Amino acid sequence: MSMIEAAMEIDVPAAVLFETLTGFEHLPALLPGVDTVRQIDDRTLYWVGHVLGVRIPWLIEITDMVEDRSISWMSRSGPSLNGTISLEPIGYAGTRVTVLLQHHPASLAQEMTDHLGILRRWAERSLWRVKTTSEAAYGARERLPVADEMVGH
Repeated sequence: MSMIEAAMEIDVPAAVLFETLTGFEHLPALLPGVDTVRQIDDRTLYWVGHVLGVRIPWLIEITDMVEDRSISWMSRSGPSLNGTISLEPIGYAGTRVTVLLQHHPASLAQEMTDHLGILRRWAERSLWRVKTTSEAAYGARERLPVADEMVGH
């Protein structure tokens, strides 16, 4: 079993990030290598992704969700990958996002991807993409108008 932790400060309020991260069917736009996320019921999600060109489907069960604070899950089929995303408000409108993953490799290929750090790099790239996408969207929505927009030209 390997434990992976990645964290990043994102200049977006925790409530906005929580809404983004629980918009499950939109996650493929944020998570590299994830092709599909479909919500089956309140607690079950069907994911399809790919690693090194291999298509990988799996089911996860959301085991705990605290609004604007955290989401935890565990695999029900497919790769054994359990995790938690924690959101900690910082400052006026910032959030420290921490991702904890527990991976139990079940095959030689999974052990190799684990050994090569592929899952760790994926978590870091995913956080970076969430950061850049969320900050751009939030900044565009919350920015102050420029002087020309306020008084006309």
